[in-house]
Amino acid sequence: LFPGIVWHGAGHFYAKDSNTGFSLLSAEIVSLTIIAMSVNELLTPIKEGQTYNVSRIVFYTGLTLFTGSWLYDIIFSRGAVEKFNRENKFLAKEEHN
Repeated sequence: LFPGIVWHGAGHFYAKDSNTGFSLLSAEIVSLTIIAMSVNELLTPIKEGQTYNVSRIVFYTGLTLFTGSWLYDIIFSRGAVEKFNRENKFLAKEEHN
């Protein structure tokens, strides 16, 4: 849970699924760039007759992309790890005779 917050795609990199890992990491970088571009206008005081509707939309779009890529990593990394373990014959539950 924690590494995925800081570095999206960490679970997929752990599962040797680099394509998905790089896609999630790219989504994180793009979303943080979008958020950074719009947050400056949102923090400045609003002058009379001025609105920042576009900045709000851009900010929430970046926030949605950030949250979505993080959730995707959390939800689907377990399946990627199980697939990797199956393909490489790593069994988490070994039978004892």
